[in-house]
Amino acid sequence: VLEPILQPYRKAQKLDPLNGKQIKKLVASYAKYKKGGLDGWSVTELQLLPDEAYEMLARVLNLIESTGRWPKDAVYGLISFIPKAKASELPLGQRPLTIMPFIYRIWGTLRAQQSAPWLSGLLPEDSTGGVRGKSAENAWYPLALRYEIARIDNSPLAGYQSDMFK
Repeated sequence: VLEPILQPYRKAQKLDPLNGKQIKKLVASYAKYKKGGLDGWSVTELQLLPDEAYEMLARVLNLIESTGRWPKDAVYGLISFIPKAKASELPLGQRPLTIMPFIYRIWGTLRAQQSAPWLSGLLPEDSTGGVRGKSAENAWYPLALRYEIARIDNSPLAGYQSDMFK
């Protein structure tokens, strides 16, 4: 039943292979104080690599993508629990923060940036979360405007809010 509706959205995404220039540009954008990952690499060390090393890393990441197999140590993360605004020892009072190996984070950042336009094309026009060029303001401003107009016109207005645990 839904297949005819969903079919136009099932366009495969084509990503070009990664290259050393992309990796070097991303690593150069990182602040020196950015924390390293579980693989032992620091920002400073990565920024000192020669161009050939970035090309070699790109080849490794492209091989991983083509096989779908990551080295075991490259996908382990360390999870720390950070208290939310209201300090609580209960699980719902904690926000998990996962620290991944730096090389994995570089790959993930590049592919997320490259996938953003494709993903944006699949989302409804009024989507704001995770859409480049849009923010929470794009969601709340029209609602605030509707509220103000209803208040000025003394016309009825209804709404709904749901507070979800994160």
